[in-house]
Order: sequence, then structure tokens, then C-alpha cells
Amino acid sequence: MSPSDAQRLAASLTSMFPRWKAEAAEVQAWIENVFAKQNVDVAQQAIGIYFSESRFANPSPADYRAVYARLATQNQPQAQSNDDGPWFCGLGIQCSVTHPDFPGRAGWYVPIIFPRRPEIEPRMDALYRVAERTIEEYARCYGGGWVIINGEA
Repeated sequence: MSPSDAQRLAASLTSMFPRWKAEAAEVQAWIENVFAKQNVDVAQQAIGIYFSESRFANPSPADYRAVYARLATQNQPQAQSNDDGPWFCGLGIQCSVTHPDFPGRAGWYVPIIFPRRPEIEPRMDALYRVAERTIEEYARCYGGGWVIINGEA
């Protein structure tokens, strides 16, 4: 952002809060610390929204930054569904027989999650082996009986 853009934003801010008697140093702090690394268009929107939501006569940098951050994340393009996030493989384990000390675990469902590798189709036999090992761990940790469920419960 150019210094002239930051000064315009500061002038806009001071005009929206007429009861705010800002000293030159305070306005300069807003320009250098708040507006300096922001997108001009989003910052202008944020000032208007912040003013409409504000209940105070003086602007708060922290409250303004929260509005700016909210707008900046709304304006970012959404990530595609083929990202490298977790992947539900269609298998899960469920508690079918609870340990007598923990009856509240009846029906617990735990999905089996794998890192996404879109270029490699997972082998179901390998997924079932992982589910079986997960059952062994959950039986050891939580007791009771666990079964493999094909699909989300």
C-alpha cells in the first residue's frame, strides 16, 4: 500500500469517528502499524463495516484488525476439494461390546483417515489391515469389542 493510500484510509477513519480527537502521532501509528501492509480495497470495506459494528466513539486497532481479517479471508479463493487434506476411505471401526467399566463407549464410531494421494487409488486389502490394527489398539486402550464398519455410521 502506498503512503498516500494509507493517509486516505486514515482520513476516512477519522471522518467516520468525528468524536475521536486523534493526535497526529496516533493517526501516524494507524498508518504505519495498521494500514501499512493491507489491501486498499479490503481496508476501505473494513473501515465501513467496522464503523457500522462499532459501539464506541474511538476506533480500536484490534477490533478493526478483526474485521479486516474476516473480510480478507472471505475474499480469498476457496481451496479445491483435491487438496492434500485428510481422506475418509469409507472404513471405520465401531465399539460393539463395551468394557463393563465404560458403558458409555457403546456405538463409538471412529473413521479410518488416510493422507490424500489422488494419483494412487488405495488398495482395500491394505485399508482393512490398517483397520484391523486400529481395532487391536482401541481394544488394548479402551477394552471391549470393536468391528470394522464399511461406510460412515
